[in-house]
Amino acid sequence: MTPEQKQEILDTYTWIKVKRYKDDETKSWEERYKELEKHHLEETNFLITKIREIVQML
Repeated sequence: MTPEQKQEILDTYTWIKVKRYKDDETKSWEERYKELEKHHLEETNFLITKIREIVQML
């Protein structure tokens, strides 16, 4: 991992490669909740994978 990549992780959120959640107010609250939950799972899985990659580098 380059020093630039390390600094990006420390300073920003741009390194998180999961699209930002967009609320669709035309859907029911149940649908919106399911979409939000799905987004959180995608983001969590991405972060866990990234942490594992970083730990393997150590």
